[in-house]
Amino acid sequence: MANKDFSKLSLGERDLYLKKLEEEIKNKKTLLLNEASNIVNVNKNSKLLEGVKEKYKAYYDNIVKEKQQQQDAMMLLNQYLDELIKQDHISEKQVKNARKDQQDIILEMEKITIDLKELEK
Repeated sequence: MANKDFSKLSLGERDLYLKKLEEEIKNKKTLLLNEASNIVNVNKNSKLLEGVKEKYKAYYDNIVKEKQQQQDAMMLLNQYLDELIKQDHISEKQVKNARKDQQDIILEMEKITIDLKELEK
């Protein structure tokens, strides 16, 4: 509302003007109380989301750790098969089977690497 010169208003106009001002003040107060309530709720939700974020990060870190452990285990198996193949006392069939197993291990390692890259996105 614009500033008014009360001296030029009649008593009824002043009362009306004051009632409008009181209504505006009441509306602003209600608006501010609602905003304050919203801020409190946002703050609560933010704290809740922070907890969710921390749990997700722990879960994510655990998944990455497991994938890295799988990768390490596959590497060890591959190295073991390499050593096994180099030994003289195993048959040609065993060598063939070991090489097939190595191919399977390499494919599995590639899948794990893809999984790790997807997790990093």
